[in-house]
Amino acid sequence: MKIKYYPRVDFMSASLGSYPYFTWHSIWGARSLLEKGTRWRIGNGEATNIWNDAWLPTPRDGRIKVQNINLIFFTLAILSILLVSGTQSDETIWRGDRSGEYTVNSGYKWLITEEIHLLGNNVTTHSKYVRNYFTRL
Repeated sequence: MKIKYYPRVDFMSASLGSYPYFTWHSIWGARSLLEKGTRWRIGNGEATNIWNDAWLPTPRDGRIKVQNINLIFFTLAILSILLVSGTQSDETIWRGDRSGEYTVNSGYKWLITEEIHLLGNNVTTHSKYVRNYFTRL
């Protein structure tokens, strides 16, 4: 698929293209989930843009928002990052699972959690059922 749909860019920068196969259309549609659910694990710091990338280990989106900067919060978040040797490169990890690996199950759980978070107290009966199902997993 890489050769056909995004030979010169990475997956997150790829466009849908004209008349895509159903499989590519489905995979491409999951990018927003991956954008929200991934962050950088800092290694040597060379691949991470601290102003634009999600890299802070926080329950929020992991990005620094200059207009809403809270020095105490960001200082504590930065100090919680474990130091590694300078030879280990930065890597993208999945925030929806403690292992950092994406699974379909963790992706669904992330989506349901986001839905519940966005709806707040207006959670529908269906959402309550789904929330109960995924909290048992």
